[in-house]
This record gives sequence, C-alpha cells and structure tokens, in this order.
Amino acid sequence: MWQPKKLETKINRLDFSSSGQKPEDFTELWADGVKICNGIELSNWEEDPIQLIVCDSCGNVQCNSGNWLSPRNAGEYILFIPAFQKMNKGSWEQDEYAPPFYMEKSGIILFDKIEYASLRSIVTKLPSHGELKNLTSTEAICLFQWEAPLKVLGKYPDSIHFRKEFFLGSNQESDQQVNTDLEIILEKTAKSTTEVILKKPIEGHDEIVFLLEDEKFEVWQPLIREKGQYKLFISSMFIIEELS
Repeated sequence: MWQPKKLETKINRLDFSSSGQKPEDFTELWADGVKICNGIELSNWEEDPIQLIVCDSCGNVQCNSGNWLSPRNAGEYILFIPAFQKMNKGSWEQDEYAPPFYMEKSGIILFDKIEYASLRSIVTKLPSHGELKNLTSTEAICLFQWEAPLKVLGKYPDSIHFRKEFFLGSNQESDQQVNTDLEIILEKTAKSTTEVILKKPIEGHDEIVFLLEDEKFEVWQPLIREKGQYKLFISSMFIIEELS
C-alpha cells in the first residue's frame, strides 16, 4: 500500500485545440512526486468511481478509458481502490474502468483521517470521510489478491487461488495446516457480503510468515493470529476485520 507523505499541486496548460476548444490551465495533483490527477477541476470527485486522469484533448470524464479509482471508508483509514464494483462485471468494464498506471507500481493509495482532511482542503469536492461508501469484504479480498507478492494468489480478475508452487515454507509447525488455514479464510472472506475495516493488530499477536520463491525470494505475512483467531493481514500492515 502507498500512504503518500507529500501532496502538492501544479498548474498545467491543456491544449484542447483538437476538440475545437481553447487551451486552458488546470490544477494537477501530485503525491510524492507522482502525478495522480491531471485536472482537479475536471475530475468527477463527487461520484464513484472517480476518473483521475481525464482526456487531455477535451477534458471530459470518460472520453478515454482507464484511470478510475473508488474512495472507500475503511474505519480509521480511507482507501482509493480499483473500481472493483464496476470491473467485476466483465472484461469490457475491466478495460474501461482500469486503475491509473501508477497504482501497479506504487500500490493502493491510503490516507489516515488527518491526511484525508488535508487532501480535502485541496480537492474540496471530495465527500467527507463519513459520506464515503464502506469497504466491502468483496473489495477487500480483491485488494488482498492485488497486493500479494509474486501474484501468489493469481492475478486479478482471475479467481483467488493460492499458488502452492511458490511456497517454500512457513514459521509454523505444519506447513500443510497453515496452507489449509489460509485457503479457508480466503474462501470465507470471498463469499462474505459484509462491510469491513482495516485495523492495526493488537500487541501480542502472532505473525504467520510464508517464504515464497519464483524468480526471487519473498517473505510474505498473509495472516496473523489474535487471541487464537486467524485474520488476513494485508501488505504486512493491517488486519481485515468485519465492521461491527
């Protein structure tokens, strides 16, 4: 996941002459040196999903395909995730509503409440934290697959499956049992229709560590155990927990 440390704006002139319009200046939004929006004034911030990079020939939302994200309330955090509710409908939607190119490299965008308030001071049309849709378990399991190293759970939009050929071992007594435990919780979460939040694990939790190998070695922590209960652990940062 990517939690931007620095937000800034830059003025950029877009040449709309090919669409019969005059050139016009717009405000770009940058995060940690990455341009995440090419025109704050142009994007549809009050809708879901949002197109962050709009057509630079006319400035209209959905003139070109791709560059969409959905803001989600995940408890103490706000995520900008791929537009899974659109993309899960089929192959056309997967192309039309694909996320921006920078997400593949940088990961899912995450803000805490203070950081999101700072973003809203720049992008005033964004809904408040409490007005955002809650993250669902369906979206969370897609995020879990998206963030997993070496595409060990398959590549979206393929169904989630643990690719055991990449598995070298774990820090548990029984590798077979922990593999089964992971598959069970993945299947349970995928079938759930609940809303979920992201939380930091409590002190004293047990970390479940997998060692993976494809062309390189990867250490992956897909699960933690809190009070004897397994929970999905995304990006080695947050547990995924049902909203109570």
